[in-house]
Amino acid sequence: MQTADGASSTKSVDGAPEALVIDNNPSDDSTEELVARFPVRYCRENRPGLNWGRARAVRIVTSELLLYTDDGVVLDRNWAAQMRVPFADPHVSGAKGAGGGAHARN
Repeated sequence: MQTADGASSTKSVDGAPEALVIDNNPSDDSTEELVARFPVRYCRENRPGLNWGRARAVRIVTSELLLYTDDGVVLDRNWAAQMRVPFADPHVSGAKGAGGGAHARN
């Protein structure tokens, strides 16, 4: 579960970021059981599809900035802080990170 581990250990500009795991249309409780070992909030979204998962995150997030990543991505510990940098400009309303990052191996 490298994505949850990376998300929970990223450094934020304002302190610890809120890490959410949205489990999209799971067939069992294995993800919920796995992420219980990490300091993340788990939420089950029973409607299948990326957009339903992202919409669920928008409804439950408590932080000002919402950053998305995908399962299997290994996050750099400075990821959250670096993704926040473009938003210092009041004209910026969205940003994306560089592609081609490391992915977890199964």
